[in-house]
Amino acid sequence: MLDYDLRSTPTGGNPTTGRLVVTTGPRDAFAGANPVAFGQTMYNGANALPVATIFKDLIDGNVVRYGQRTGTGSSTVTTTEAPAVTIPRAMQPGQTVKLTRRSTSVSSASTTSLNVTEDLTYVGRETLQSPVGTFSTCRFASVITTTPDQGSAFVTSATTWIAAEGPYRGQMLKTYVPTEGNRVETTSEVTRMTYAPQ
Repeated sequence: MLDYDLRSTPTGGNPTTGRLVVTTGPRDAFAGANPVAFGQTMYNGANALPVATIFKDLIDGNVVRYGQRTGTGSSTVTTTEAPAVTIPRAMQPGQTVKLTRRSTSVSSASTTSLNVTEDLTYVGRETLQSPVGTFSTCRFASVITTTPDQGSAFVTSATTWIAAEGPYRGQMLKTYVPTEGNRVETTSEVTRMTYAPQ
């Protein structure tokens, strides 16, 4: 189980905080596969709000993400990635992988699809001073281009720091998103974390 608080600070704005709990569930049939289901729950004080179940697996040294399910009952939305997003666990500094897929979301009311291309670069190791301590991290840079069937493409860039060792190994500690279009420059940092890997 992963339990953490995240503080997001937009440039010129006030910080917002939230708590997210990720629980490793059983394997479940999804998108023609049998991946592990990771339940994500947000907390507003003592109130729990299940926000998503992410379906992914570790296959031949790659993290494979099949999609996610959000909502409940008639408001359920199922999003699948075709092909599934496959990220090598062992990347070399400077290596870039291109992740191209068609993301399709299906609800009881509609079906929408997007073409997504992501350039993910492993920049290298970097020491990060964070609210939960000082860590050796793996720094990644991503550029995601999303193109709807109707409308213009939009681009999102981000830099992410992942703990490379210690008790939080493999977990995100910080994300930086620059100003792009109508999006405001934002830095998000984990301020508290409890992690019990399974």
